[in-house]
Amino acid sequence: GGGGGALSVLHIIVDDLRPELRSYGAPPERAHTPHIDSLAERGVSFDRAYCQVPLCGPSRSSLLSGRRPDASRAWNMINHFREDHPDWTSLPGIFKAHGGLALGVGKIFHPKMPPGQYGAKSWSSPALPVDDPYPGQGFGCRPCPKEEGRPECVNTSIGSGPINACWCEVGSGGPVDDSLVVEKAERLMDVVAAQPDSGQPFYLAVGLHKPHLPFQATAEDFARFPPAEATQAAVHKTAPEGMPGIAHNTCDSPSPWEPIPDAAAQEARRAYYASAAGTDRHVGQLLAALEARGLGNRTAVVLHADHGWSLGEHGSRRKMSLFETATRVPLVVAPPPGWLPEGRAGGRAPGVAELMDIYPTVAALAGLPPPPAGEAPLAGRSLVPALLQGEGEGEGERGVGGE
Repeated sequence: GGGGGALSVLHIIVDDLRPELRSYGAPPERAHTPHIDSLAERGVSFDRAYCQVPLCGPSRSSLLSGRRPDASRAWNMINHFREDHPDWTSLPGIFKAHGGLALGVGKIFHPKMPPGQYGAKSWSSPALPVDDPYPGQGFGCRPCPKEEGRPECVNTSIGSGPINACWCEVGSGGPVDDSLVVEKAERLMDVVAAQPDSGQPFYLAVGLHKPHLPFQATAEDFARFPPAEATQAAVHKTAPEGMPGIAHNTCDSPSPWEPIPDAAAQEARRAYYASAAGTDRHVGQLLAALEARGLGNRTAVVLHADHGWSLGEHGSRRKMSLFETATRVPLVVAPPPGWLPEGRAGGRAPGVAELMDIYPTVAALAGLPPPPAGEAPLAGRSLVPALLQGEGEGEGERGVGGE
């Protein structure tokens, strides 16, 4: 072991996933995540990983461009980084620039941010990434999308007013949109496996939508979290005294000073945990597909969320707050067997990490140089030292401008 050789990368980005996984210490009543746990057992889990903005669009603009929101000028769901920086080399783009395949499917960049298939400069083909199977229909409290041969489901509201969430039961394949994302990801793996090994690393990004609203799960996953055993509502039900107003977005919740009703918060938690269990199953399908095609021995897997999610803590029911429930994310990096030093697999990294660090970490794993001179430098730092020896994982000299 010890990090020799350039690796390809399977990059799994999950929407709204809290670090409530068994591998992160969550109890069974909050998590059924055997596949992500197995990935963590052969990789390194970062205990204190944080997003730059607790909102999908700007978080993804930031982590995939490798620059902070103040540099990318993407802070919201209106702007994207290519408006002011059309020539920046994105994370997938750096693979393309050096002759590797840059492939993607699902929600990677936020839809239409940037438009035009998320930026043709990033991908190996203008037809990539394979777009969301149901663009815009997998979110919000709408009827679940229909697909021939797949069971239909009906949304069920969870309370009203401040919780305003909904969930629905789906067939054994799980949510339709993520099921199709996994199927299309497998076809992209077929493309990679069919090509002669040129020695150039490939990059495959897979964006899973759930557990984003509406919470969708199979009957089996709902049964794992019965109402009678649903976790209690949050201990910190309202925001602390003296909280600065900027720390909480009232668009997502009426008031941080009004607690979410216990019954509604409990039901939302149950539906969220069930939905996350289904996401774990899709992660398992992706990992199995990688191995089945003989790609696992040269591919690192990087899995993380785009931001966190609140389930009643501090009067919040979604994201867009500066509390840890909205900003802290799971981050697992698992190189292939034998790459890590002996005894490091299954390890922890207790220092602060940022999603800004994903770009330089993936580039380092693949043996690729940083973007060319003339572009703004990457703001993050490679986490490879933390993978190998636990070095460089402390807070160090991190500053608002990067390193």
